[in-house]
Amino acid sequence: MKTIIESERLLLWACDIPMLKILQQDEAIIARELGVGIAKNWSVFGIEIFDFVSKKMENDPKEIYWWTYLPVLKQDRILIGTGGYKGPPNDDGMVEIGYEIAPAYRGKGLATEMAKTLVTNAFTFPEIMMVQAHTLAEENASCSILKNCGFSKTAELEDEEDGKIWQWQLSK
Repeated sequence: MKTIIESERLLLWACDIPMLKILQQDEAIIARELGVGIAKNWSVFGIEIFDFVSKKMENDPKEIYWWTYLPVLKQDRILIGTGGYKGPPNDDGMVEIGYEIAPAYRGKGLATEMAKTLVTNAFTFPEIMMVQAHTLAEENASCSILKNCGFSKTAELEDEEDGKIWQWQLSK
């Protein structure tokens, strides 16, 4: 798997443990260390996720490719969100994707481009048979993104944190 996945407008940088530690710092430090500009509100999920992922990767550094990616807009070299996989594939060959784009960059097809790139990348591995995602149980931008990527809604589930959510899947 590549440490940088490229699409038409984005570079998706795979985060290793040192990069995840940088992401837990002040934005000025992140910008300086990564050599990028930082979009306002680039991550609404917060920095706690970066600590969680770095602890997971300490157990198996090869998992770098199955966690966090940073979408950097090529044209402006600016960090515009986060995304990636929610861990390595399960025994059935399924991985789950997640993504977020800073508010100023929404509505430009960048989240769809990132999601499609993550799906395409996952399907390059013979063991991956399915990509999954979850959204709130309401029609919203994420639902449109997943539909544009070919996903189908497969279930409505109850999540302890978010309440009702929809499960989406795309098979190879």
